[in-house]
Amino acid sequence: MTSLSTTPGDQKTVYLSAFDQNQARVYVRVFLVFESDDPIAAVNNLKAGLKGLTSQLPYLKGSISAPKQPAARGRLAITWSPSTDKDLPLPSMPASVGRSTPSGGFVVPSFKQLKDEHAPNHYFHDDFDEILALRAAELGEPKSGSPVFLACYSVIEGGVVLGLGAHHSVLDGTGQDELVRIWAQCTRGEAPDVTTAPLGDEPLHRDEMFASAVAGAAGPRELDVHELLERHPEFTLKNKERGGLKLGPDMPLGRAHVFGFDGSKLEEARAALRASHGGSVELWWLTLNNIICAILWKCITRARAARREGGLGAPTSKMGLAVNGRSRLGGVFTERPFLGNVNMAGTAELPASVLGSTGSTPMDLSHLLPAIENIAVAIKRVTPTHIGEMFSLYNQVPDVSAVWSTLDTVHGPDLSVTSWANMGLYGYDFGPALKKPEFMRGADFSYDGLLCILPRKRLPPNQVGEQGAVERIEVTTMLNVEDIAALLKDPVWTHWLL
Repeated sequence: MTSLSTTPGDQKTVYLSAFDQNQARVYVRVFLVFESDDPIAAVNNLKAGLKGLTSQLPYLKGSISAPKQPAARGRLAITWSPSTDKDLPLPSMPASVGRSTPSGGFVVPSFKQLKDEHAPNHYFHDDFDEILALRAAELGEPKSGSPVFLACYSVIEGGVVLGLGAHHSVLDGTGQDELVRIWAQCTRGEAPDVTTAPLGDEPLHRDEMFASAVAGAAGPRELDVHELLERHPEFTLKNKERGGLKLGPDMPLGRAHVFGFDGSKLEEARAALRASHGGSVELWWLTLNNIICAILWKCITRARAARREGGLGAPTSKMGLAVNGRSRLGGVFTERPFLGNVNMAGTAELPASVLGSTGSTPMDLSHLLPAIENIAVAIKRVTPTHIGEMFSLYNQVPDVSAVWSTLDTVHGPDLSVTSWANMGLYGYDFGPALKKPEFMRGADFSYDGLLCILPRKRLPPNQVGEQGAVERIEVTTMLNVEDIAALLKDPVWTHWLL
């Protein structure tokens, strides 16, 4: 921990951890859709739950800033004060959920409509700038700081939609999932189990936890920055300040689109591939995650190449894979929930010609194998040594904001994918007025080349194996609208969809 504050009392200002520093400095914005016939009770319970959540994790009421002194090295710091920070508001934002009409009106869907349509992304708007302004006005926060966490709600006919925005430099996806679990527990009015709950002052300890976990993992001597970048070509140094994900007028009009994949077909594909390899239990790399990532990589690469003159525009394509490093580090990172960033970068790369190939039929799976194997190797490459080397890199560079990914997703040949598939979000019970979330969606915004496998809403045990019962595995794609249109006409892609 590096403290920046000498303020009397309990105010804390500390640099965020080395791994927190290298995340995109944006809010991870999601919506949870609940069915509810008592929205007044639902909202009141959510407000009470939010108060309980921030009592357990008081740093959620804090703010993020970028100290200007040279010793900061471009790092972000977090400030919070358990005794003086004001309670977080939960404002109503009715315009966050709905769709504009050609006549200039605004139609808000009912819960039934959302359920019938599988909650398409175009209903969920990126209005978090308005929530940020409202938060700043209510709490009197300085413009130099950004809130760690913010939330809002919308009441629709038959339901309630909860919007969440967590600063990515404080929480990764697993951390945000844990946050939702605790909020649900507090909304039910249950006390936490202090022996298994996350630390309420976790940001104070993150760097020490990482330093202890990777001690000795990077080898007999510490490599310098040049050597580390040679070993990790997925990163480079750029001499310009990193901002948020800002889009210029020349960027593609990509939109978020949710596709529902047929879980039974994916399971059949895994079984067929295992059988073709003798059914060995050593086939650790034939996972549903790797299979679906291979389908995404190949089909999207073909769609992009077909749209552009001269093909993909590059001899190879890379797929960046967010790898959860908790299980690799073990120890304190698995003994109790850890909410900070342990996102590691795995990078797969294949020739465009290999990715562009297709089988004789959609169920000819042999053409998927190079992509599946390459993805599996990229994920396996994230070892404690890998994590230790990245920790060393972030702690040595003169300016952490200059460490950039070499992925070229916007207008480029590459893709970035995050999997939230194993998150338990759909099992979190918010009490009788809300019950469990029916849908999770990201805010709809323009970008290109970002993919997210959403939390799996697994079949209840009594439906597994039942005729006609199929798990819908959802993937949000943020792609150029022409590429999405091409995917919807691709027989290989549509074969896998429900």
